[in-house]
Amino acid sequence: MIRQVYIDRNEGPSVTARELGISRQAVLYFIKEYDLRAEKHRKAEEISKFQ
Repeated sequence: MIRQVYIDRNEGPSVTARELGISRQAVLYFIKEYDLRAEKHRKAEEISKFQ
């Protein structure tokens, strides 16, 4: 779920937390634990190549 909101919809941690009804700290924990920030940046780079 976090991946869908944070990466696929390209939202920040605060919006992700609000959408999922969990604390921002929990979102930040999962972002760090699963290295989602790097994945988000890789995806953004891939998208920008096509534009």
